[in-house]
This record gives sequence, structure tokens and C-alpha cells, in this order.
Amino acid sequence: MILDAASLHSGRLVARKYLARGALLWLAVRLLLSVVVLSTALNPFDLSLLASLAIVLLTTVLGLLEILRRHEFVLLRNLAVSRQTIALLCGAPAVVGETVVQLAGLLTR
Repeated sequence: MILDAASLHSGRLVARKYLARGALLWLAVRLLLSVVVLSTALNPFDLSLLASLAIVLLTTVLGLLEILRRHEFVLLRNLAVSRQTIALLCGAPAVVGETVVQLAGLLTR
């Protein structure tokens, strides 16, 4: 397969869009969860690894549901983007964010 400059540029645009959307979804999920955790007088940075994995999974599922809601799967399939890549783009910001939060939780103990 030969890649030209236009396909590489469109790939970067797609990646940037879905990474940004995944980051916004993770931020929304994390903020809502932090409000709930703070209402119980607990530290929102001191969550278990299982809770962080659940946040990553929830963010990924919400990202995929948003793509379904916007009917973007057809476009992505036409651009030869696999479902695994789409899921990775939706969930990667959550993995990075939860890693940072877990590290911050270790520093605040």
C-alpha cells in the first residue's frame, strides 16, 4: 500500500479530532465522579486501580456511542480506520489522564 501526503494528513486530522473528543469525555466523567466522591468526604485522587479501569472503559464506551450517535462509523470505515483504532483513539486520553491522576494520588498520600 502506498501512502501519499493527503492520506497522512487526513489521518492526523481524524486522530486529533477523536483524541480531543476522548479527552473531553474523560474530563466530564472524571469531574462528575469527583463531585460524587467529594460528596462522600473522600479524596477523589485516591481511587483504586479497578475504579480507574472502569473510568477508562466508561469513557471509551461513551466515545463509541458518540460516534454512533453522529453516524460517523461509515465515514471512518471509508477512511479505512478499523474499529480497534477508533476504540483506541476514544480511550487513549482516559488512560493517560487516569495514569496522571493515579500518580497525583500517590504524591498526595
